[in-house]
Amino acid sequence: EAGHNVTSLIPIMDSAVRDCTEKSHKIYVQPDPELKEFFTQMLRGGVNFFQMNNFNPIGSLKSGPAQAKMFYRTCKKVLEEPGLIERLRAEKYDVYISENFDVCGMGLSHAIQPKAVIGSSATSLFSWQFYEFGVPEATSYRPGCY
Repeated sequence: EAGHNVTSLIPIMDSAVRDCTEKSHKIYVQPDPELKEFFTQMLRGGVNFFQMNNFNPIGSLKSGPAQAKMFYRTCKKVLEEPGLIERLRAEKYDVYISENFDVCGMGLSHAIQPKAVIGSSATSLFSWQFYEFGVPEATSYRPGCY
């Protein structure tokens, strides 16, 4: 609204989850075929990945490898999307904002070379985020479920 050109890159992991982005230009990356099938099977079985109890240690042990695979396959799909990196690099963005839940967004920022990068975290910081954000680790206090 203030004359800024805002672009949202939205890699789709689960087609059942919709974004509510209204005020930006959206670029979608379709889901990896294997992930699409994974989420379809979960929904058929009545499992909603985003409503699982993260405080159950067994559930966390089981979901950890699945999450790693999801993030890996989604990142790979984004980085291999034909023409995407070149298209984003050609925009010559002033600012790039990335949610640092995994490292893909920061890797993509390196590939497209914006003028400035802002990392964000919607959760308590994970171990790798302390270094990325330049925050000293508080070794005596480490909240988190993982």
